[in-house]
Amino acid sequence: MAALKDGGTFAPSVEPLHWLSATELLTAYRRGETDPVAVTSALLTRIERLNPTLSAFESVFAEPALVAARVSAERWARVVQSDDSGVRPLEGVPVAIKDLLTTVEGPTSVGTDFLAGYLSRKDAAVVRRLRDAGAIILGKTAMTEGAFAQHHPARITPVNPWAPDRSPGVSSSGSAVAVAAGLCPIALGTDTGGSIRFPCGNNRLVGLKPTVATFDEGGCFPLSSGLDHIGPIVRSVQDLEVAMLAMGWNPKPVSVTSGRVAVDRKQLSQRCDPKIRSLLEVNLEGLERLGYQLVDYDLEAVQWPLAMGWLDRVGVSALREHQKFHMRHAKQYGPAFSWLLEHGERVATDRLRELEHMSAAWSRELDHLLSGVDALVCPVSAYPNPPLGNSGAPPSPEAIANSVYYTAPFNFSGHPALTLPMGFVDGAPSGFQLIGQSHNEAGLIALGQRIQEAQPWSDHPTEFE
Repeated sequence: MAALKDGGTFAPSVEPLHWLSATELLTAYRRGETDPVAVTSALLTRIERLNPTLSAFESVFAEPALVAARVSAERWARVVQSDDSGVRPLEGVPVAIKDLLTTVEGPTSVGTDFLAGYLSRKDAAVVRRLRDAGAIILGKTAMTEGAFAQHHPARITPVNPWAPDRSPGVSSSGSAVAVAAGLCPIALGTDTGGSIRFPCGNNRLVGLKPTVATFDEGGCFPLSSGLDHIGPIVRSVQDLEVAMLAMGWNPKPVSVTSGRVAVDRKQLSQRCDPKIRSLLEVNLEGLERLGYQLVDYDLEAVQWPLAMGWLDRVGVSALREHQKFHMRHAKQYGPAFSWLLEHGERVATDRLRELEHMSAAWSRELDHLLSGVDALVCPVSAYPNPPLGNSGAPPSPEAIANSVYYTAPFNFSGHPALTLPMGFVDGAPSGFQLIGQSHNEAGLIALGQRIQEAQPWSDHPTEFE
């Protein structure tokens, strides 16, 4: 057992603490190699040093986190001394929370200017689950305004630690930057049209958009109810299961695997940048080496109309959710979110019905396809992460549709999507997705684990070692 420091905490014998995964932390705690106070203190010190540069955290709950860490350390001390296996699933593991999930320690701004002082009297349901599982809440992570396309002009955009001149991804940008830079091992994100998958792809991370309504969304400020998904962002596939279970996931038994994965090669040739296509082909070859048969499938007929319809659906939903704020705070919205609300005012009811019919047809088509394969494979984005430019002008509907082509249709269908690192394009990370059967997150995690074991990605941003 590690020696006790002054004050009764363990001297860390596992270094560096900030790069340990949640799974590794739990193992180190059980072995008595470190404890939650040492880990939480190390991460808070690292946040204090790096957050002024990275802007990953909107607020940090240092004192409450240390109080929770001391309680967890006492629990682990009893476990180590008595060899007791009865410990909560995420005991003493620090977690960051996207700033649209309420927390009792501090405000929930939803990336806006006017909600910066909003303090809820209770945690979001999934945050409460994490606390009950023993997690230590470090703070709230920065995000785009209202979980849409751009950060509010009054907020600092988080910095991608792998490529500071490139986008950190939207909208769970701060959560991804915090995990990628070693400020926490797990962060919560939300995904309405790719907002877990884009940040994970851009920051060389693992993320899971689970089946729609997997988690209680109480206390989560919506962008578009029915499209919103809450999920974890981590650095390794091993951490997904422990995070999901702590969040309240009830896994279904993994279906018998087919040894087949589907891919739409026509899409890849017609829609993807050649560099993205080449990189995905390398990863497809890796699946073939693992023994998987690639099955070609054409998805274009419904996928593009849904990508085009995503903005309409989200615009109407956002207008409804922000109705109580917009009259009083219209001038405090940024240009992109104001544009979204104005777009929502122009969408006809018939258009929403049309999208509902298309979504139902798309879900049936995916159910049929996924009944015969282990996953559908596609990139997160058809394009490399471009250099940061002027983000003040609102995007066009066509640009939005192209950007969410590989993501938003799976929000409409509600199927789970696992994002994994794919490699680098022009010096910046890129990611790919595995889309699975509804409620078969366990199957996706198992497949992701095989991929990571065959080709691990254990490196970190060199500037933040």
